[in-house]
Amino acid sequence: MTTKKTYLEQTTFAFLDIETTGGNSSHDRITEIGIRFWRGGESVGEWQTLLNPSTRISPFIEQLTGISNDMVSGAPPFEAIADVLEDKLRDTVFVAHNARFDYGFIKSEFRRLGRLFSARVLCTVKLSRRLYPEFRKHNMDALIERHGLEQVQRPSIPSHLPLDTLKDLPRGPGVYRFYGENDVLLYVGKSTNIAQRVASHFSGDHNTSRGVRISESLRRVEYTETAGDL
Repeated sequence: MTTKKTYLEQTTFAFLDIETTGGNSSHDRITEIGIRFWRGGESVGEWQTLLNPSTRISPFIEQLTGISNDMVSGAPPFEAIADVLEDKLRDTVFVAHNARFDYGFIKSEFRRLGRLFSARVLCTVKLSRRLYPEFRKHNMDALIERHGLEQVQRPSIPSHLPLDTLKDLPRGPGVYRFYGENDVLLYVGKSTNIAQRVASHFSGDHNTSRGVRISESLRRVEYTETAGDL
């Protein structure tokens, strides 16, 4: 008899994240796929590749994802890695944050090749809402903050900022401030991990018009460390 505990110990969960040229899977394409495999509570492997989308990446998307046209110019197209990807995801649970987006893009890429793709899917947004209904926010930033997770997504630092902008930021609690030209205060935030939270502002999760405007206007970051959570 297979118990829930046995099922979890024997099942491989494929935590997948993609970057794309836009938000519509019917005509936008994937530019990067990253997967980390977990089984029995332990990491059992990872796989990552850039992809040539066979279309230009707009400057807006380049800044949003940190993936440029130059980076993907020599990368393989999806059809070149389709067999490998399908093999790696076979018999796994497809896990993603807002899985409808990632799963939809993967299915669309296979569909362009005249192939069907299906998998058991687990959406961590839906899972968080079910497990923690008392919380209002269930986006990636909220989960990272709530569970003390480490962000590994590539931060895309605006081109007008020094590349070492994030280097000296503390990984402890405090308040951070974004300033624009002429010392105009653009944004004030707080976090239990300043470096992690500031980096998240330059990730693909911050694709709102307000977030993009702040990123474009940002000229420097200042912070004040605190003894504990605010």
